[in-house]
Amino acid sequence: MRRHIPNLITLLNLLLGSTALVALFAERPQTAVLLFFAAGLADFCDGLTARLLKAKSAVGKELDSLADMVSFGLLPAAALYQLLQDALPSPTPLDWRSLLAFLLAASAALRLARFNLDKRQEQDFIGLPTPATALFFMGLLLIHSLQSTSWSALLENPILLYVALLLFSALQLAPLKLFSLKFQGLSWKKNAFRYTFVLTFMALLLWLREFAIPLVILWYVVLGMLKQSRKN
Repeated sequence: MRRHIPNLITLLNLLLGSTALVALFAERPQTAVLLFFAAGLADFCDGLTARLLKAKSAVGKELDSLADMVSFGLLPAAALYQLLQDALPSPTPLDWRSLLAFLLAASAALRLARFNLDKRQEQDFIGLPTPATALFFMGLLLIHSLQSTSWSALLENPILLYVALLLFSALQLAPLKLFSLKFQGLSWKKNAFRYTFVLTFMALLLWLREFAIPLVILWYVVLGMLKQSRKN
């Protein structure tokens, strides 16, 4: 029974992501975002549980990617589709201009397939992880749904949304080395960029609230590039 517990948590990730899709198309974006965060928590817990119980398996690794494809591949693409539907003039449900959003899901699928085969990504990442991409677009959806400031009007510009689509599709597949949040002990020297990222994220969240979510993903990419440039 012990070896099945991580897989059950992974399936919970899948179910939460699927339910978030339903909420999204039922025009309840804030519920979709909440379910997305719950799916992210399940995604974190399945790996942690597998390590604690020493229950890692080949099936679990593949199942994790299949669940991530729904929660962090298809769901953010559907969120971008909804944003484009609201931004474009006179869209139809099958408008090709909005359907381009699902190129994000295609790049996520390729990213996940590569991840499972790439032994270099056990500690750090090559290419932007799909949860980070998903967090960026779900953050945009949350900002759009709250309509809290004039900045949310930027999301009514389809050109900016297309730029984000191309940028993040490319980042997922780029040979860009990015640090993971797996801390190596507690020392600052070995974890300087990780501590910097976490502390910055907390500060931005307190200051900018929902606007911090997409910004912190861009900051993560910048920090990863700075870390790599120091090595070179």
